[in-house]
Amino acid sequence: MQEIDSLISDFVARRFESHPFPRALAIARSSPANAQLLALRLLRELPEHATLQNAMFTFVPADGWQELVNEAIEIMRTDQAHEPAAAVIEHAALQSLATLHPHLPELFRLAPNRGTHCENWPWREASPADVKHLVAVIKASAEEQSECLRAWEYLLESRSPELLEQALVLSERVELNLKMSEWGLPPSLTTADFMHEVGVEQLTNGFRQLYSRDAWHLVFAEDYFVEKKPVWSSRENHPTWQAPAHGDCETVQIGGPGSSVCRSCQGELHRLVYFPTTNAMPGVTLPQLSIETCLSCLGWEVGRMFYQHDEQGLPSCLASTTCKPKFPSTGLAAAAAKLVQQGERWRWQTWDDAQNLNRVGGHPVWVQSAEYPPCPLCHQTMSFLLQLNSELTTTNRREFMWGSGGLGYVFWCDACRVSGLLWQCT
Repeated sequence: MQEIDSLISDFVARRFESHPFPRALAIARSSPANAQLLALRLLRELPEHATLQNAMFTFVPADGWQELVNEAIEIMRTDQAHEPAAAVIEHAALQSLATLHPHLPELFRLAPNRGTHCENWPWREASPADVKHLVAVIKASAEEQSECLRAWEYLLESRSPELLEQALVLSERVELNLKMSEWGLPPSLTTADFMHEVGVEQLTNGFRQLYSRDAWHLVFAEDYFVEKKPVWSSRENHPTWQAPAHGDCETVQIGGPGSSVCRSCQGELHRLVYFPTTNAMPGVTLPQLSIETCLSCLGWEVGRMFYQHDEQGLPSCLASTTCKPKFPSTGLAAAAAKLVQQGERWRWQTWDDAQNLNRVGGHPVWVQSAEYPPCPLCHQTMSFLLQLNSELTTTNRREFMWGSGGLGYVFWCDACRVSGLLWQCT
């Protein structure tokens, strides 16, 4: 407590002989109680230090989130634009969804993070009882269309078949292309586009989820990465980068040469990940799987690339166009990584520099809008399989970047044994 008082006092007086982050992180790591208390103090007393407050959320114990959420809502009742309080709601929607669900009607009114990428998150996996207020808003004829659309998009986040069916019926009351009109764009959005944003596809007899619920993180050796991150986003400070001290974890192979050639440029494929088993991939029936692509062509010459896999999981390129890459790329350095389940708390993630976003399964972390490609053979929508972040190490010991530094995505059609790859960046 005395350490926290001293840190807060130094912040107020702006007395720092060195960067304050190491000191604050040391306090947060010293005990879960200290992390929770420091996060609360920063929220209440130092709203201008949001970056430091956000770093504390990683260390707040699971049973400490309810107090943080309650405090944030109390602050927003009198200061609706309070950004640090809105940040609490954003991170609670990732790490502690259950603490938000009892407050959803009030959160709809307070509208934290309105207009941002995380606006809809609190309604993820909400129950029918939790979202009665949304249905009422959509059915109220006096409501503005912007409010109806907002409520309808939140309703989709429930992902419940019952509520998705209700949302489809209510879509007749909602102007789905309202935002397109405001942006001066033609009305091109359908209910299917909105469904894809929550990872769902409508079928003739129900709904299909386009991602698996559980996520497995790829955890690398400490010396794998070329560049060290700044202290506020250091890999040492986030649990998604860590493997458990005890217990066996499956090992996969990262990088190395591919097993065949690219039909677009005739160069050797680059291996991304080789899985000796597919235990972490419930939608894959092959016993092992090698994910490969041409990093020189993908995204630069060809937006999406597809590969059909044989019985051993090895790919053959399905490209039908030829090209000469303008940006020839080296492959990823060969290395081992562990597949680790980090638990419920890190099942939902966002595009955050501090977190490990190299993972198999779970909901994809989109940099742009959702983009589930159709299989080139059967034309059915492919399921999300895995994603890889930028900053992986290349064979010449540099950082690999997807475009300007985004994420690469892999999709799967098990009926055709086809993998599909694309990447997104800002």
